[in-house]
Amino acid sequence: MFFRYTIFVIAFLHCFSASSQSYSFKTNYLGMEDGLSFRHVNAITQDNDGFVWIGTRTGLNKFDGYRFISYTEEGQSSNAIINNNIHDLEIGPKGNIWVATETGISIINSRTDEVMSIKSSQVFGDDSEVSSISNIVITPYSKRVFIQGHTLNALEHYYTTVEYKDGQFIPVSVEIKDKKWDVIRYVFEDANRELWINPNNEMLFVKVNDDFETKEVVELPESLFDLYLSDSKFHINFETSKAIPYRRKHDFTQDISKSSLEIFLSFCDGEKVVNALWNVQKNTFKELALRKPKRINSSLRFNVTTDGQIWRQYDQEVGAFIKGKDYIIGSDYGLPEISLITEFYKSDDGTVWVGTDFGVYRILQVKNPFEFHFSSTPDHNGIGNSLRSISQYSNNEILVSTVGNGVWQYNPISGKAEQLIKKNVKSALKAHHILPFGIYHADKTIWMANWFDHGILKYNTITKELTHLTCPENERGYGRCLEKKSDSELWLGTDLGLNLLNIENDRITQVHTNKDDKTLETLNITFLKQDREGLLWIGSQNSGVFTLDKESNFSSVIDKSNGLSSDAILSIQTGTDYVWIGTSNGLNRWNVNTKELTLFTTDNGLPDNTVYEILDEGDVLWLSTNRGLCRFDKRDNGTTNYGSKMNFPNTEFNNMSSLKYNDSTLIFGSLNGYVQINTAVKNEDTKNFGVVLSRFEKFDGIKNKIQEIRIDLSKGIDISPGDKFFNFEFATTDLFSNTFKRFAYRLEGYDEVWNELGFENKIRFNSLPVGSYNLKVKTTRRDGKWSSSVLTIPIRIHQVFYMTWWFFVLMAITFMLIVFLIYKYRLNQLKKLEKIRLQIASDLHDDVGSILTQISIRTELVTEGIFDEKERGEELIKIAQSTRTAVDTMGDIVWSIDSRKDGFNDLIDRMKEYASKTLTPLDIQCWFEIPEDLSLYTLSLEKRQNIYLIFKESVNNITKHSNASEFKVIIGVHRGKFLMQLKDNGTLKPSKEDYQGQGLMNMKMRAERIGGDVSITTTDGFEISIKV
Repeated sequence: MFFRYTIFVIAFLHCFSASSQSYSFKTNYLGMEDGLSFRHVNAITQDNDGFVWIGTRTGLNKFDGYRFISYTEEGQSSNAIINNNIHDLEIGPKGNIWVATETGISIINSRTDEVMSIKSSQVFGDDSEVSSISNIVITPYSKRVFIQGHTLNALEHYYTTVEYKDGQFIPVSVEIKDKKWDVIRYVFEDANRELWINPNNEMLFVKVNDDFETKEVVELPESLFDLYLSDSKFHINFETSKAIPYRRKHDFTQDISKSSLEIFLSFCDGEKVVNALWNVQKNTFKELALRKPKRINSSLRFNVTTDGQIWRQYDQEVGAFIKGKDYIIGSDYGLPEISLITEFYKSDDGTVWVGTDFGVYRILQVKNPFEFHFSSTPDHNGIGNSLRSISQYSNNEILVSTVGNGVWQYNPISGKAEQLIKKNVKSALKAHHILPFGIYHADKTIWMANWFDHGILKYNTITKELTHLTCPENERGYGRCLEKKSDSELWLGTDLGLNLLNIENDRITQVHTNKDDKTLETLNITFLKQDREGLLWIGSQNSGVFTLDKESNFSSVIDKSNGLSSDAILSIQTGTDYVWIGTSNGLNRWNVNTKELTLFTTDNGLPDNTVYEILDEGDVLWLSTNRGLCRFDKRDNGTTNYGSKMNFPNTEFNNMSSLKYNDSTLIFGSLNGYVQINTAVKNEDTKNFGVVLSRFEKFDGIKNKIQEIRIDLSKGIDISPGDKFFNFEFATTDLFSNTFKRFAYRLEGYDEVWNELGFENKIRFNSLPVGSYNLKVKTTRRDGKWSSSVLTIPIRIHQVFYMTWWFFVLMAITFMLIVFLIYKYRLNQLKKLEKIRLQIASDLHDDVGSILTQISIRTELVTEGIFDEKERGEELIKIAQSTRTAVDTMGDIVWSIDSRKDGFNDLIDRMKEYASKTLTPLDIQCWFEIPEDLSLYTLSLEKRQNIYLIFKESVNNITKHSNASEFKVIIGVHRGKFLMQLKDNGTLKPSKEDYQGQGLMNMKMRAERIGGDVSITTTDGFEISIKV
């Protein structure tokens, strides 16, 4: 027979008990109207930042508690997934989201939104029949990655499993008993890092080594083989010695037993269902008492959570097997009928996410401190087994007075009930309708302050005899309440005064005061409470609160005339500093020392103003009202109300109907049974949830647009001067509901106090002063009080660069450098000026000075008459020529230092003037070739002077040493270099002077002085080329 089954691995810790913890559940819904991309959900997981990812048939959704972000194949190229039909989700070894789809795998970096996609053909090979990724398994300890595929092709199912290792996809197969299995349906890893597989859904499990070689084979017992197992789609989860599913990283818990492997299996044959734990090592089964569904196949949707809870689809509802008790979660908790559940997932905050074919339901499991006892089917008015007086009967048992059903003995632990006194009982005097408003047990006797009788009723539990005791002084006072005075006496409050019963001699006496005041004798008493000092506190129907001390001093304490909210007193709770008074119009707190009165009503959080009973639990008062119970915190006056949402059988409670059963158990009677409160159960509404940053945006001043930025909170946030504003958006780690979450923030370094945002989860900052800050954000707990968990985000607001210290230092350095450069420039200018002066002095000394010396000598010689007339004339001519030469030389020196003559045109004009003056008398033609744009350039004084002197030297050489008839000057600028070519068509004249002598040396020296080169050729005329 071919078997199919559903399997889970859990560590079984819980024994079954009638006193098991009670739970209640809260539910809500997420659908397309909330932003979910499609209603049919296939997979759910939670990433390392706490965000929930939901895979549907039309895309992937990321949920932060407030909004959905969708990922589809039509998205941007950087974050588009490979296919919209999501089959499975898993958190990878590096915290990335592994997405199994119809056509391949997408791996998403949840912090950068970068996506890497791999086609199915790359995973399984081009020749594989499998084209769809059905499941991804990442083992919890060794972090091995297995990818499973399934394809239905021509009515044939094809399966395959590969392991992703070192960047490669390696097919997985195993050989068992000489048979090779290529189809590996399930892979899981135990706490010892041992790998287990289930081949082709067979009734066996195989332990393999890292190379998939068989180490151990374990088969299911043959006793199960006769069951026909359901064809429902499998939802299998494995883990060893852990109460967790293998796929769920977030459900890991501490090791329970590394030597024991237990697997949860669910079998059915269409009529019979077997849910059991299978101990693999011992090969034994233990059946679990899960409720049998009407539709057998629907029970095979299972998920096992960290603490051994089994969540499943139960018909069209949700079943949760918790600590031995099976809960069905349906319309009573707000869930509609569910046709198909596709996924269960439990997030870190304890929320159970139920994926269905019509969206996602969130279920919050709440430890319920309430248990409901002694209730019955209510009538058309909603009233069932209405209770009045409740008192202790024995160590574990209580006495319960009912309206219309007598007095019962009840064991809250076992739930066993026994009627002790019927509703109608005869005494020696008359027939009695039993409705005690006060009841007390001593030895074998039950004493009752009966509503319909004056005096008191005495019932012997052994003989079943009822005795009616009356007070001779107060024959008209009907019983309203009882209070123990001592082991031998009981206070009996009536509608006409106060009586005292001696239980040893059955004598009843009316209590009188030491004064003539008759108020006590006619007082309609509704409540009695004797404090530790023996002072009796008396509540009345319409006269307020009184006291009676041990000396019978009777006093009116407080009433409506001096501030009490109502004179109709229902309950009193005494304390050291305060007395708490429950009335028909609120809870009153009376300060014993200052006599100050404080009123608490529905305006202060009470569920109703009629406060029937008050039980003190240290810092907390528990109140019963007409609209449920109230937990009142005396420290901050905070209230938490419980009623219809906790599925109370009836939310209207009765007066004179409460009991402190033991140190951690309180009992309040209602119109249908009683509610038992286990005060030791921690209120999960006080859990401190944290705040997470879900979005950060800033205005980028450089790009001039708003950008969403992914940030590393450990490094903080840097805000540039151009970023005009920036926004934060927050969520909480409480993913069940953020609807009523309030937020507050404080910017350390700027704010002195916390700023409340209300229900807004966004903060925007504009133009913060420069500096370093710590943004602290907190949210509220589920009970509305502020959580102690605070998110801290370092923020650094950077200064504009011209206001930073380094800029000031740079400016100081720059200023000093400028001053230094100005100084250097000035110094260089002075040096240049000095050099010019020296040059002028040298030129004047060398050129003009020598000429003037010759003129001076010749003038003296002529003056002294040494020469004859002819010689004197020749000397005068030479003196005149020397004088003109001196004038020309002086003109050249003045021209060279004139800053107004820096242009090329001035140099060319000077050259032309000198060439014309020198060559024209010798009939030598002179041509200049000059580019038109030469006027755009300027020359320094030194270059202008030396270029001109080189030209002048060349012209002089032509006149002295060449017989040329033509002289050509070519001037230009090429690549930033000044070019000048001087060329004649003559030949050298015979001369005593060496042509390569002083003149040419001067030209080369002047060219080198200005960084230029000179080349001289005498072939085919005389040619000089200069490049500066």
